[in-house]
Amino acid sequence: QYPEAVLIDQGGIGASPRSTPATYTKLFDEIRALFAAANGVPAARFSFNSKGACPDCKGAGYVYTDLAFLEPVRTTCKTCQGRRFGEEVLAYTLRGKNIAQVLELSVEEALDFFTEPKVVRSLRLLQEVGLGYLSLDREAATLSTGERQRVSTLSGGECQRLKLAAQLRKKSPLYLFDEPTAGLHISEVERLLAIFRRLTGQGSTVLVIEHDLQVVAQA
Repeated sequence: QYPEAVLIDQGGIGASPRSTPATYTKLFDEIRALFAAANGVPAARFSFNSKGACPDCKGAGYVYTDLAFLEPVRTTCKTCQGRRFGEEVLAYTLRGKNIAQVLELSVEEALDFFTEPKVVRSLRLLQEVGLGYLSLDREAATLSTGERQRVSTLSGGECQRLKLAAQLRKKSPLYLFDEPTAGLHISEVERLLAIFRRLTGQGSTVLVIEHDLQVVAQA
């Protein structure tokens, strides 16, 4: 009934096992564009989902070994050593680092590496929601063995904050949060409240389902 509303809950951030903080927030698109411009090649070459993928693991970084009646075993790809990219792609660099090395950086480390305004803005949003410690290539969802169900490697609170960082790139008139303090240390709650104040300050309505009294007191 209200399609412009943004719901930020603790569910997983997507069905793809290749999702990372960089891909989910579209930051990876900006990084690939920088590598493409610096090396004079198409941006698609720096994607582990297409032309730049390791030929053996197809950009997953790992392979599954079928053990017949037992559960399949997941192991790091021996060809790319989990880096996801082919050797040809890793030969291209940006300020001394190849694409895999850049993606291994944490958000805070990446803020020291990048100076480009678009990239810095996206990184600051991740830092603002308290995810400065996450590496850009952290698996946000993966396939379990067994029934191959998709399981998030991020906590519910981390998924929620990652969703928030992605949504802060645009403005919505209505935001709905479901237990946003889940998994947060008490020192991080004030950071979350500052974001709520920022959203209401821009004229948006913020609805929060919460039991934390520090949050309730700000209503």
